[in-house]
Amino acid sequence: MLERIAPNLYAAETSLRLGPGIVFPTRMTAVDISGDLLLYSPLKIDEELEADLRSLGEVRWIIAPNDHHHLFVGSAAEAFPEAEVWGTDGAAANEPDVDFDGSLSELAASPPAAWSETLALLELQGTRFWHEFVFHVIPGDTLVCADFVFNIQSPPNLVTSFVLWLVGGRAKLAQTRTERWIMVRDRAAFAESVSRILAWECDRIVMAHGDIVETDGYRRLREVTRWTFKGNEHLLETDA
Repeated sequence: MLERIAPNLYAAETSLRLGPGIVFPTRMTAVDISGDLLLYSPLKIDEELEADLRSLGEVRWIIAPNDHHHLFVGSAAEAFPEAEVWGTDGAAANEPDVDFDGSLSELAASPPAAWSETLALLELQGTRFWHEFVFHVIPGDTLVCADFVFNIQSPPNLVTSFVLWLVGGRAKLAQTRTERWIMVRDRAAFAESVSRILAWECDRIVMAHGDIVETDGYRRLREVTRWTFKGNEHLLETDA
């Protein structure tokens, strides 16, 4: 079921089994751009969800925002064949049966004119096995991301709770140890990207996994990303 988050933002949620006993709450975000919809990290599109989306407008863009959030891009493309499909190179490689219109790097370099007052798109630089793109939804100052941060306050079972504890992401807004130790290969480049995200000063954070942060998102994100700036403190000088 699609739920309204803000005047131009909607979300649908499900539970996704990632391994033996590991279940993550997972969210798709839909952005309304003057009656045209963008789907960020789509879920499987069943009849009810398709009807809900069509009641809002035409789905114009389907986004696979990183190398891992691609599982249901094919389902979305089948439900909305008129939509453009964009993703990372890794997502496209993992979905050879889906006809992608291009890479998110290309889209970030030349975004649609219709987005100019609604959306800004940014690539997280300096990563490996990840390559995430995040959005700033300008009306309402909302950060929309996939795995950039997690906020699973109530893990659905003990196995999931243990895994989240192991990676430092249980019951709090967090960037996991997996991100920090493995998936970030160039901290300075990553810090530059995070600095640009912080410059948006987003109050709301909508992530793929966990509870939405409705207020105080900017301050909380500064705290969560503080590790990034060790040795790169100058990148925060303009973000006081």
